[in-house]
Amino acid sequence: MLDTKPKEAVGKPDPPPLRMPASKRTGQAAQSDENACRLLVLEDEAADFMLLCAELEEAGLSVRPRHVTSKAAYVAALRTEAHDLVLADFGVPGMDGFEAVRLRNEIAPGLPLIVVSGQLDDRRANELLSLGATDFLLKDRLARLAPAITTAVKRREEVAALNRAHRDATQITISCLQNVLAASNPSAYTRAMQIRDLALVIAQEIDDIDTHLVDTTAILSQLGTVTLSPDVAAKLLKGETVADDERMEILRIPQTSHAMIPADSGLDDQRRIILEMDFRTNPGVPLSTEAAVLRVAVALDRLKCKGAPDEAAVARLRDRINSYGIKAVDAASQALLRGPMKGIREIAIAKLEAGWTLAADVRTEDGTILVSSGNVITDRLLDRLGYLHSSSRIGSHVWAFNGNDTE
Repeated sequence: MLDTKPKEAVGKPDPPPLRMPASKRTGQAAQSDENACRLLVLEDEAADFMLLCAELEEAGLSVRPRHVTSKAAYVAALRTEAHDLVLADFGVPGMDGFEAVRLRNEIAPGLPLIVVSGQLDDRRANELLSLGATDFLLKDRLARLAPAITTAVKRREEVAALNRAHRDATQITISCLQNVLAASNPSAYTRAMQIRDLALVIAQEIDDIDTHLVDTTAILSQLGTVTLSPDVAAKLLKGETVADDERMEILRIPQTSHAMIPADSGLDDQRRIILEMDFRTNPGVPLSTEAAVLRVAVALDRLKCKGAPDEAAVARLRDRINSYGIKAVDAASQALLRGPMKGIREIAIAKLEAGWTLAADVRTEDGTILVSSGNVITDRLLDRLGYLHSSSRIGSHVWAFNGNDTE
């Protein structure tokens, strides 16, 4: 039965998925399984699970329930399967409703979760909501179940639509700004792409970093090169020595790039990181990991243009470790030890092959990391990426480089 205390873990195996009988479905419930709401139901009692299913059938709600009875099965389902909503019993073997919400927050943030309990006082109910539960229901008031599910799923779809619209608008702005750079200064755009590739290779050596932010900021940070005089631009690309006044032009690049990005463009994080990259305005100020990596990538690119070997280039950065950060310099050293790599590119999952390496985290629309950068593509991982795409949890492309080839 449903209760308010976690039960002691027992060795009961997880049952096969149970589905609502189709014999009485009518109206909305008669829709195809593809349109049904995908429910992850955490409930250790089969009778209570069937009670929930019967209530949803009576309400005419078309669902595809995935029944799990243990913490291990719950975690596995959150990590590997696509769901529209979680229904969690407050007390199952080895865990309670609070842990169910915390695990959802960690593994699948943004996924609606409704807690169901036989009895639950107001204090605990409010604690669940504060922790991130979408709603809570008592067992003797299950008439609210179908409306609560419908409302939660609809709200999630609306949020996802707003996020997509914001992301699309942001990407259009990024593309327009990149096109400005490519059209105004093709050689500077080529260098910006080199900096981006180098930054992403370095970033894969670091766990707590937003690779998407590194990717987008790398090229935007070089927008200011369009204001360089042709002679300075040529010297910068070739790694030639510049005069003091020319060096000041180069040092102004971050500030100019920042000014070229509209304040209302939705690119606040990119603008902030670009300002952090400016050595003149942030002396001694702790850098974000993303800004430190980009500083290192720009410096390494400049040193490599001058013909400096990898070890010598890293040694130069270590001489100014306070300006770059030890984490970013160590990551660059590790990345360069692996040898030169083919350029990172966005590639369709359908064209991805075993042996490639992910250069950026694979995330859901709400930002949940499903596969971390640095993973080498195997046949098993290819199957998983294909499943995640087919279930609409991720897009059709990933950022990767061919780890089998060198230049």
